Amino acid sequence: MAIKLIAADMDGTFLNDHSDYDRPRFQRLLTTMQAQKVRFVVASGNQYPHLPQYFTGLTGDITYLTEDGAHIVSNGQTISEDVIPHTLLKAFLNWMSSQPYSSTPGCCFRVVRPPGRKSCQSPNGLNNRVIFTVI
Repeated sequence: MAIKLIAADMDGTFLNDHSDYDRPRFQRLLTTMQAQKVRFVVASGNQYPHLPQYFTGLTGDITYLTEDGAHIVSNGQTISEDVIPHTLLKAFLNWMSSQPYSSTPGCCFRVVRPPGRKSCQSPNGLNNRVIFTVI
């Protein structure tokens, strides 16, 4: 059976301790993978905009499986994206702002919305992107 896909996590797997990798070596591997019709997939919990910078200057197709599988980009095109429906997001933000910890000093959350989506506002009025972080 032929290998058709190779997937790698970035932090602590593909990247070394200095958040880098051997670019010339990987370019040779990527060229070989492309010649053998093997797809290279970056699998990461990170957001998509954070990842392509690691591969600037390389030639070859790279697919990105990001945000723990919620956003998939192949050849620069989004092919799948799971987004929280606006009505659910609004209900959550209303609920979140009513919780005691939302007004506790040193405790906050931010809302992050995907590029190309209509703006979502957090209770503090800031327009961000739709990912929730409770700090």
